[in-house]
Amino acid sequence: MIGFYDYTVFLTYLNLLFGGIGIYSAIEGNISKSLFCLVLAGICDAFDGSVANRKPQRSWSEILYGIQIDSLADMVSFCLLPATIILTTTEMTSFHLLAALFFILSGLIRLAYFNVTEIQRKLDKKTVPRTHFLGLPVTSVAFLLPIYWGISQLYSLSFSPKIFFFFIGIAFISPIKIPKMVNHKKVRSKKHEKKIAR
Repeated sequence: MIGFYDYTVFLTYLNLLFGGIGIYSAIEGNISKSLFCLVLAGICDAFDGSVANRKPQRSWSEILYGIQIDSLADMVSFCLLPATIILTTTEMTSFHLLAALFFILSGLIRLAYFNVTEIQRKLDKKTVPRTHFLGLPVTSVAFLLPIYWGISQLYSLSFSPKIFFFFIGIAFISPIKIPKMVNHKKVRSKKHEKKIAR
């Protein structure tokens, strides 16, 4: 069979599967289950990179494959799934549809841009972890949507998917720097090692 099937891609595959189950659940009207799947997909995505990096001497094909499937899985779980959840629970209007399409397109642009920059980093042999995100990561929807949904239900607030889609979509592609949780001691030590090597 073509593809890779070792432990380095297991969580990414789970991410996609949870996204697919979540979409089916939303269509069936089970919003609680679809939101739970969204959160599980987010957890998988949060750890798939660190798991993959534990494998020593990954081939170039394995690295590129990991980058591509991660973004493809994220497109399903954090772009299509949230759009399905909201569009199946609100009155379908042209404005809602346009907002959802803008949200999905923004996610697509962000993920494709990340693929390009990440591959370039690998080609430049940059091993120091990123210290910040450029724009809002698509994975953030895994907790932003459940929180937004929960607050609106708890306090009987008017849930406006147009506003959610628009602002999150803008945040996906805005060049804002968001601090990333990394081991700064490890980052500093790697920088020190590179200086010594020079």
